[in-house]
Amino acid sequence: MALDYKYVGAGLMRILHVITAIQKAAGTSVFCCELCNELARRGHDVTIAVSVFSIKEWYETDSRVRLVSMNDIANGDERFDIIHMHGLWQTELHHLVKWALKHKIPLVWSPHGSLTAWAFRYKWWKKWPAWWLYQKRDLKNAAFIHVTAQSEVEDITRVGLKNKVIIAPLGVDLDDVSRTPIPGGGNTICKSDSTQEGIAESLKSMGQNKKYA
Repeated sequence: MALDYKYVGAGLMRILHVITAIQKAAGTSVFCCELCNELARRGHDVTIAVSVFSIKEWYETDSRVRLVSMNDIANGDERFDIIHMHGLWQTELHHLVKWALKHKIPLVWSPHGSLTAWAFRYKWWKKWPAWWLYQKRDLKNAAFIHVTAQSEVEDITRVGLKNKVIIAPLGVDLDDVSRTPIPGGGNTICKSDSTQEGIAESLKSMGQNKKYA
């Protein structure tokens, strides 16, 4: 498929997000889907490729965001301006990386905490073979790696990666939070899987935003 220059000329892009599944109760899915929803609202052509469809509760996405299988992408002739990978370890992700490199499509990678020392130790007998067989090499091929806190940058350095890194804390839609009742009351505004450092950075960013200051 030829690149549609009406998108490029308008500063818009064809973007593919790759994630195992987009189940409702999963932090990685929430981040991926909300990012895709916002990109679609801004006029980008956004597609999500997944490998698992047997999900009871899917996370809701904007009607303009397409949902396809990873196999459809790998076996089709569709092209994208950039591919955003989510998570690590799955061989399905590895196959999409090979496809992207073959077609010279730049990769962005969000490991979502999978490079921490604890994550490496958890089920290490599965992860270490994958790390040396393909995962480290795949990450090295990323144009840059997205993390949410400085501690993740240290994880990247510890495992021997030298990619460009962008620190961007996960956003919180305070309008949605304000409409959500908190069981038992109290002062809690959110519950997150992010590190405390990442939460602190997010709150700091919101404090600098005039809308929430």
